[in-house]
Amino acid sequence: MRFLLRFQPKKSCSSATPELPAAKPERVGRVVLREMRLEEVEDAVVIEAKSFPDPWGYTLFRTELENPFSKGLVAHFADETRILGYNLFWVMFEEVHILNFAIDPTFRRLGIGELLLKKSIAIGKELGAEKATLEVRISNVEAIRLYEKLGFRIAGERPRYYARTNENAYIMLLPDFNRFEP
Repeated sequence: MRFLLRFQPKKSCSSATPELPAAKPERVGRVVLREMRLEEVEDAVVIEAKSFPDPWGYTLFRTELENPFSKGLVAHFADETRILGYNLFWVMFEEVHILNFAIDPTFRRLGIGELLLKKSIAIGKELGAEKATLEVRISNVEAIRLYEKLGFRIAGERPRYYARTNENAYIMLLPDFNRFEP
């Protein structure tokens, strides 16, 4: 789905379309976070297929990367190009909305997902966002625990949100967004 509305950041800037802050990678240990590139979509699709029963395809990833509201981050080891995980999110209407987030199963529980989410929220704050939201499959206990660790709370439920599996999703919000420290 593409939106034609324009995000108006709170901070004064010359462009109505938000841009990622400086492309300086953030290093934590050996892990590097940076903006996702189109040539990495195929790697993201592989991680997606390993992670979800109803994975996004190449076209949906590409469409989101071309959407002016969408931001994409990837994590990789400093000495490798293969991505370990990704996070696609929107920054619009003073909100960070996590769209699609996954870590390669081989590299889960190493803190990589937490780094990606924290960086996404920090980018949203820099662009004037005041809240963060996401939907998560109610059976995805591991992800729910991570989101709760970061301060997200269950705010509601969307019936049959995942069409292929007919599974419900929790709506999660970050209530203390302004106090969130990445």
